[in-house]
Amino acid sequence: MYPLGGTFAVLRPHLPRALVSDAAFARLVALGHGIPAALTRFAYVECRLAAHDDAVDTVLSVMPEERAQVQAAASHSVGRGWARAAALCERWDAAGPHAALDHLWLELDAATEPSDPGVFLSFGDVPRMDRVPATATGAADAALEALLGAPLPPLHAAHLRRAIDALPAGAYVPYYGVMFGRSDRAVRLCAIGLDDVAIATWLWKLRWPGDVDALGRLLGDLGAVWAEGSTHLRRMVHVDVTDDGLGPRAGVEYGLAPSPQLRGQIAERPFLDTLVTRGWCTPEKRDALLAWPGYSAEHFPHEPWRSLLVRRLNHVKIVHRPDAPPQAKAYLAFLDTMLPRARTVSRAARSEATLHE
Repeated sequence: MYPLGGTFAVLRPHLPRALVSDAAFARLVALGHGIPAALTRFAYVECRLAAHDDAVDTVLSVMPEERAQVQAAASHSVGRGWARAAALCERWDAAGPHAALDHLWLELDAATEPSDPGVFLSFGDVPRMDRVPATATGAADAALEALLGAPLPPLHAAHLRRAIDALPAGAYVPYYGVMFGRSDRAVRLCAIGLDDVAIATWLWKLRWPGDVDALGRLLGDLGAVWAEGSTHLRRMVHVDVTDDGLGPRAGVEYGLAPSPQLRGQIAERPFLDTLVTRGWCTPEKRDALLAWPGYSAEHFPHEPWRSLLVRRLNHVKIVHRPDAPPQAKAYLAFLDTMLPRARTVSRAARSEATLHE
């Protein structure tokens, strides 16, 4: 087995040290030792943007044809998250209650040893009749049950349904996540289709225990600055739902336009500048983000020939935490597509759709 650490080693010359220090990179490589490199072709390195914070995570996309690699990783790993992800993959096929499931995301904390993944179920980020309505037809509930190994307790399920039903017209939930390394009592909902006013209204309806007004002041005109420069308007809200209702944390994710980044440009530079002005990102880290996009031909140890490595800044997330300053995180996306294969075009097209997530 070629480990994922080899993929990170190929990536190292492109990872600015302002974002991924040598110590953080060593943790990433160590994290990848027990995971097959073939598990993913599309992943993120998640970086904190504040000064003196070099924590990194990685988030791995798993397509249906890669699910056997999850089971291989689980056989060499400990933790309930790996076991539950492997159990879900055993039941993941093109028919039955999991038919609407598009792909998985595995989130791993490089600072935790051993790392127990958070698992996110993706039903696609475009509202299609065979996917997003899964939230209404029960397919999402079935996939959650398969992931957790049991149905949600009735009160927890009721809070989850209430949160979904309170979404305004046009908004929907393409992702459900369970952070096994933290707590499997919470289900994270990731909702798309809400502007700043709709976010506040939704949280107020759900009696969110955080301060809705404080969140509004925190975000301020950030959404407007982002929208001015972005041609890829995708804003996503993350909340945790437990059997007590909503948790006190909330995250707002701002997607960045992918096309200019193929030319090495980030259209949302004013948005990144605003993060620096607010003290949420250092100037050095902003400059490192601007230097990240591009592409190159690389040879990965687990591949028989060269690949096209595409690098993009996929999104930035602002996390509102009670009794703590706001936290800004950047998600450095990288896509590996083998150059000579006929399947490259179809796979790249599919990955292009998921790259916006």
